[in-house]
Formats: sequence, C-alpha cells, structure tokens
Amino acid sequence: MNLSQYFARIKTAVSQNDGETLAELLSYSNYPSLNIRIPTMSRKPSAILTIARKMLPDAWAEIVADFIISQIKLDIFECYEWFAKAMKRFNIIFKTHTNWSLPVLFTFCSTLLKLATESDKEKIAYKQKPEKLEHARELLLQSFKITTNDRKSLDISKKFGAIAVVNSLFFVYFKINNLRMCKNLIRSIETPQFPSLDKFSISQTVTYKYFLGRLALLNSEYKKAEEHLTYAFNNCTKYHKKNKAMILLYLLPIQFLKGKVPSKKLLIKYPIPQFKGIVESYISGNVNEFSNCIIKNQKFFIQKGIFLILENAKFIVYRNLFYRTYKISNINKINFSIFQKAFDIIGVSISLDEIECILSILISQKKIIGYISHKLSTLVLKKDGAFPKLNLITKN
Repeated sequence: MNLSQYFARIKTAVSQNDGETLAELLSYSNYPSLNIRIPTMSRKPSAILTIARKMLPDAWAEIVADFIISQIKLDIFECYEWFAKAMKRFNIIFKTHTNWSLPVLFTFCSTLLKLATESDKEKIAYKQKPEKLEHARELLLQSFKITTNDRKSLDISKKFGAIAVVNSLFFVYFKINNLRMCKNLIRSIETPQFPSLDKFSISQTVTYKYFLGRLALLNSEYKKAEEHLTYAFNNCTKYHKKNKAMILLYLLPIQFLKGKVPSKKLLIKYPIPQFKGIVESYISGNVNEFSNCIIKNQKFFIQKGIFLILENAKFIVYRNLFYRTYKISNINKINFSIFQKAFDIIGVSISLDEIECILSILISQKKIIGYISHKLSTLVLKKDGAFPKLNLITKN
C-alpha cells in the first residue's frame, strides 16, 4: 500500500476507536509486512509529517509520522529517538482517552523496550554509557501515572493498562539494577481501589507474578518467591517453552532448599543447559560434582541472581550424602570417619572437624534430628524421623 492508503486506514481506526486495528498498524513487528511504499522524495521527516497532517488530526499525524520515520531510519539510535517522540506524543493524547487505545499502549511499551535495549547494547559495544533504558523509564512512568490515576468507571478505565506498564518498568529496573523502585509500583497495584489481578489478561498476570517472584527471591523471601513463580509457571502457556524454562531457572533453586527435585521429563521438556549435572549430583549427594557444576556456570548464575541460593542448597546436598550413608550403614550412631569415607568416594578431602561443623549447622537448622558427641566424634541420630521432610521445616 502507499502512504496515503496507510494513513487512511489509521484515520478509520481512530475515528472508530478501534484500538486493536490501530495497534496492528503501529506495530514495530508488523510494519514490514504492511509493505508501505514511500517514494524517495517523500522520505524526509518534514515531507512525511506534511502528508500525515493532510489526512489525520494533528496529534495523531505527529505520532504516526514519528513512528514511520523511526521505521525507515537505519541507525538504531535515531530509530529509538524518533519512536520515543511518538511515545511521548501518544502519552499526551492518551490522557484524554477511555480504554479503547490500550492496545496501542501495549504495543508501544513493547517497542520502546526493544529499541531501548538494542540501543544500549550498541552503546556498550562502543564502550559508551548506556542511557536509553533510563530514558524509556521516564516515558513509561508517564504512562503508569496516566493508567493508575484514571478515575473513570471500570468498564472504560485505563487502569487495565497498568499491569502491562508495570511489567515494562520491572524489566527496565532489573536491567538498570534499580530494584528499590519496584516497591512503589507494587504498592500502587495492591491498593484496594485497584482492580483485582484476575481482571487482567493471563499473559500480563503471569509476567507480573514472574517479576514478583524474582524480587522475593532476591529478598530471600523464599515462600513468597515459590508461590509467585509457581503461579507463573503453571499459568504460562505450554507453547511458550522458553518462558517456562526461564521461570524454572528461578523456581528450581528455591525448591532445592525444600528438598524438591524436578522430574527428568520436566527438564527434557523445558531444558536449562546450566542445570545439567546439578540435579543428579543434588539427588546423589555428590557435593564435588554439584560444586563443579556451579563453578562452571558461576558467571551465569551470578548474572541471574541465583548463585547464592545454589550455594545455600549445597547444605542440602551434604544432607543427602549423610542420609545415603545413614541408610547404607543402617545404624543411628555414626562415627565421623564413616562420613569421611563417603566423602573420599566422591573425591572430596575433608577433615573430621569440617564434618562436625557441617553436621552442627544442619542440626541447628533442624534438617537433621540428633546430636553430636564431640568426644567420640559421632553423630547420634533420632531413631525415627532423623531426616524430616524439608518442606515441613522451611519457614521462609
């Protein structure tokens, strides 16, 4: 289609308050498939804006013109700048709308993040300071205020755009490492005046729960983190395998602390290469192999914020080794030297004092029920239930 036909379709969508169609016409990913033909002489920003103003209301003319210019710019930085202008102009007229234009908001938020992320990657490649995500944050905050401050009745309220904007802001705050700002967003969503989460699309709610889970995980609120991430995993569609695997990446370390182990079938369906070897060594109590797997992928685990929780899970691996040794020996008074032999088998050199220290920690955490005879270098286990189920003793 030519430029005039494209503008005509936008004009119709605006006049009919058809947000879905308008969002498709202003979608960054859909634009190439529209095959809009723009003559070389009409590719200048001023020429595009002139044509747009002849066919569209001024506010929309400027938004659409900025959007088109962002599409035909080859430089990613210019592309972002022009699209950011379109987003800023959209926020201005969005204030006056009911919820009909929410689909446009959603697609604009998605495009803004994509372009800002790509721009910052280029900046980093050129050893320059990345700044576009920080700039995108300001535009998203404008959208956030517009959606959350809407006082119209719920059937036409823009509040139903808030979760999508919050998810976009979560993405930015995680990228720029400014997580303390997330608390303000959550408070706004959790006010009594805000619609309940079941009123929003499942995809938006899943993303929101995913970020809540990650925040809880970083704050060592493991029970909350497990609840949020389990909801996200269970409600994420099976067709989004990469997303489900990404949720599992954060959910599995929490479950390790509670003695839960994923099935082989689950890990085959949603593979996480960095966890190869970790699950097997966790179950068998092979501390040496477990440590090697963590060290091998240490940089990745640190970047994802799960390195420390995996280190904490190492104590459960020790416990599993002690448990296997206990089952094989079939006695409730076990000399430390027997445990030392078990460590020798898996290639770990460890002193009796170190074994006593590890056992003391596990006993203090009630992960093992019994006591230590320091004089005899012996672990004395309770006759029944010496190794209680971890999910019953994990409070957090």
